[in-house]
Amino acid sequence: MEREKLLKKTIEGLANLSDPKLQEASNFVDFLLGQLENRILTEGIQNRIAGSKSFSFLEEEKATYQITDLKERYK
Repeated sequence: MEREKLLKKTIEGLANLSDPKLQEASNFVDFLLGQLENRILTEGIQNRIAGSKSFSFLEEEKATYQITDLKERYK
């Protein structure tokens, strides 16, 4: 119910704005929707990558080097 009241109040307020201010409000709404879309896309990409085995090589144990592996030793 609160959402419906807020929408009604917002629409009433928008109806009272001048044309330039109404355009500005419309641009802001477009901006907010773009942010929402980007967040949804980013989360979807992150979920796909998390389920992928493409980066599994990063989880493998790294090679351990020892002093005997050195070809030249600096002092």
